[in-house]
Amino acid sequence: MRGLLFRPCPDERGGLLIQPCNSVHMFGMRYALDVLFLDREGRVLRAVTGLRPWRAAWAPRAHAALELAPGSIERLGIEGGMRLTWREVA
Repeated sequence: MRGLLFRPCPDERGGLLIQPCNSVHMFGMRYALDVLFLDREGRVLRAVTGLRPWRAAWAPRAHAALELAPGSIERLGIEGGMRLTWREVA
């Protein structure tokens, strides 16, 4: 299992990039998440806001999933087709 299960919700400045990944589930989670499904170039194929515990989401052509704090997609103005870049923090 990968992801944020048994971990605290990411803060508004962070998230978890999972690759390769084209689906996520929220089984056992205690909080909702925003999830972005990305292609290999970082383009948003699907944006899921407020994915609640005990639900699942997928994007068949996705290469990666970016799990974010709830409300992040709206706060950052992210839309389908955008190309994202980020920097890794240890």
